[in-house]
Amino acid sequence: VKHPKARLAQVTDQVFSETVARRRLLYCANADDTRFKSSKV
Repeated sequence: VKHPKARLAQVTDQVFSETVARRRLLYCANADDTRFKSSKV
């Protein structure tokens, strides 16, 4: 039987990874958007 705390840490780590990935995607999208707007001007 796995330790509940270890399992919680695993889940937290997974959620954190997903959050970081999502944030990175958002950041890239925003950067592209900014670049597009600045090149348009």
